[in-house]
Amino acid sequence: MMSAEREQFAELMTSHQDVLWISNEGAGVLPEIGGQVSGEPDGRFVLAVDGEAIALTGPHGQSYEVL
Repeated sequence: MMSAEREQFAELMTSHQDVLWISNEGAGVLPEIGGQVSGEPDGRFVLAVDGEAIALTGPHGQSYEVL
């Protein structure tokens, strides 16, 4: 998916009041979410709910750090 398509997808998901969007991606995949993390995620993913970063996670669920 191209970055413009990702941005459109994020806008679509956050625009629906009846949808709970949970994402767990590398910080660079959705820059508007990854940019909410201070410091380097050190290879971890950014877990977000409705576009708000809430935690850093291990790529295979082996770790979870609340932001």
